Amino acid sequence: MAPTLVCCAAPIGYGPATKLATLAGALRGHGLRPVFLGEGSALEAARRSTVFDDVLTGPGDAPAVRAAIDASAGLLSLMEREHLAVAQRRGRPTFVVDSLLWMRDHVPPAFRAATRYWAQDFVGVRGRAAGLATVIGPVVPPTAAPRVHGAGLVIALGGTASPFGDAAADGAWLDLLVEAVVDAGLVASFAGRAVCMASEPCRARLAARHAGRGITFTSLAPAAAARLLASAAFVLAAPGLTTALECFQLGVPTGFLPPLGYSQWLILEALRAQGLAPHAFHWADRLPPESIVVGMPEAGRTERVRALVRPRLHDAETRRGLRAALRAMCEGDLAALAARQHAFFAALGPNAVGAIARDIAALCADGGRA
Repeated sequence: MAPTLVCCAAPIGYGPATKLATLAGALRGHGLRPVFLGEGSALEAARRSTVFDDVLTGPGDAPAVRAAIDASAGLLSLMEREHLAVAQRRGRPTFVVDSLLWMRDHVPPAFRAATRYWAQDFVGVRGRAAGLATVIGPVVPPTAAPRVHGAGLVIALGGTASPFGDAAADGAWLDLLVEAVVDAGLVASFAGRAVCMASEPCRARLAARHAGRGITFTSLAPAAAARLLASAAFVLAAPGLTTALECFQLGVPTGFLPPLGYSQWLILEALRAQGLAPHAFHWADRLPPESIVVGMPEAGRTERVRALVRPRLHDAETRRGLRAALRAMCEGDLAALAARQHAFFAALGPNAVGAIARDIAALCADGGRA
């Protein structure tokens, strides 16, 4: 029987899980059987995927988890830490793919201790990675086929189950978003063809609160989500790096929603600075300079972003500003925007999926010694 590779992804959001599923598919082609191990949004995404031989969950000290790791050829982590550290303590080869090195306050010791540590390129990565990680191009589903338009507007909210951690703020954000999209005329601009992708908890809230607004709400496996993005005339996305780069590769013109977390905050600032997110509404425009900066301590920074954003969900200025921003995005030159975004993607280097899969397969075959 082919050897297994334990595959883990950070449990918050769909970005790490999407990259993990893409790599798992490539690893199968090298004779490895990917087994998912994790929790949270990553577990939700993995259960929908067909690429994993098995889907497991549990803490690092669970006997079944230890047994799965011990029986494996190694462990691949998309920024997951707990099971990565277990695998290292148990002497297994470990592999880390990190898409957020550029904004970290410190690199986790388990990342530094990995058999291979790759950092996906982005603004500021090369300076941070020197002597620490191998810089790679984007980790996205490879594509060679031309896009086929089918959908109109696709709203991609990512995989966060509860953006603010409390029902009142979550509901206020979803209401603000849907009302701004409808009132800005975006649904009408795309002939009533609008689909919103979200985690299952957010999808259920949206469907219950906003039926009849002209938007279809859905929650999809990574492969199905990629197909929907490829069919869009315009994507309006939460500013996560995975979705942004997938759309940039495809040449789908992409606008961005206001950020709801620390990494999203910094990603949107970087995209705006590169001219890739024109008209994007950012909370930073309404706050004192350097309210949120690169390298803030990991403990408490997400809570700080939420504290800054939460009181602004209800005011009229936010509603007017977001509505105007969305309207301006769609009234711009979308073809020129897509060209700039695609050029940025191409400058990051070749798609890294194949190279990572080949390296992992060789190292697993050699017991991590290559």
